[in-house]
Amino acid sequence: MERVYCYVDETGQDTKGVLFSVCCTVVVSYNAKEKLEQLMYAIERVTKKKSKWQKTDHQVKLRFLDALLAHRTQLKDHIFIEHFFNIDDYSQATVEAVSASIKTAHHQTKQAIVYIDGLSKHTIKTVAVALRHRGITTEKVKGLKDEQNALIRLSDAIAGFVRDYLEAQVYAKRYFHRLVGARIITEI
Repeated sequence: MERVYCYVDETGQDTKGVLFSVCCTVVVSYNAKEKLEQLMYAIERVTKKKSKWQKTDHQVKLRFLDALLAHRTQLKDHIFIEHFFNIDDYSQATVEAVSASIKTAHHQTKQAIVYIDGLSKHTIKTVAVALRHRGITTEKVKGLKDEQNALIRLSDAIAGFVRDYLEAQVYAKRYFHRLVGARIITEI
C-alpha cells in the first residue's frame, strides 16, 4: 500500500486555547519526501534559518519566506494549516487538523506515517486510534523534536508565521496572501 507522510507542529498552547494553530506538511511518497527534505535543507542553509520561528531573526524570516515563494512549484499543495479558537483539548485539535490535511490532500486511502513535534510516548496510541476513527489508516505515529527533521522545522516555521499573521504583525500580512495564493499554504 502507498504511504503518505505527515509532519506536524502547532503553536498557541501558551495562549491557553484562545488561539491554537496546527500546521501539517503532507508528502505523498518516500521519493517526494526525500526531495522536499533536501529542498528545505538547502533553503535553511541559504537563508541561515537555524532556530524555531519565534526565535528567528526578522531578516532571516523574510529571506526564508522569499525562498519559499521562489520554490512555489515544489512546495505547492504540501502545507496545510487549521486554526482553532477558544479550545482546551489540544490533542483533539491536532488529530482533527492531521485528518483534515490528509483528506484535503486527497491521500486518505494511503497508509499514513505521522510525525508530531513533541508528542509524548504515552499519547501516541491515543492519537493513532483517534486518527483511525476519522478514517485515516496509520502505519506509524511518532513524536519528533524540531531539530530532528527539516519537514518538522518547515511545519514549525509555517505555524509560527501564520500565528504572526493572525496576531497582525505587519511583515506577515505582506506575505500571507502571496503564500496562500501560490498554494504553498492551504487553510483548512
